[in-house]
Amino acid sequence: MAVSERGYRAVHLKYTTVWTVFPNRWGMEKGLRSMERKQLNLAEVGERVRNRRESLNLSRGQIAEIMDVSTESLRCVERGLRALSLKEFQLLSHRLETSAEYLLFGKDS
Repeated sequence: MAVSERGYRAVHLKYTTVWTVFPNRWGMEKGLRSMERKQLNLAEVGERVRNRRESLNLSRGQIAEIMDVSTESLRCVERGLRALSLKEFQLLSHRLETSAEYLLFGKDS
């Protein structure tokens, strides 16, 4: 199942499609013309979440409380069994003090 062009849909699959938008040849974002399709591996995202959480010496309980989810739900995210909603993802990246791009693709911006 593909994620919408705006990336608002969370899916519960091992792999999902994410659209990355590139500006046109003049560098203007209004004229977006080309898109790149990337596969998002939820297991790799979960591994980056767990590694970042552990590097900050935070427990699952501390993160889960901020995200308003159960620790079991966060464990499923870390194992790649559950996708995050946009709101949960925003709270998580803010609490882990990292970019969304790093959590999704492993690239520092």
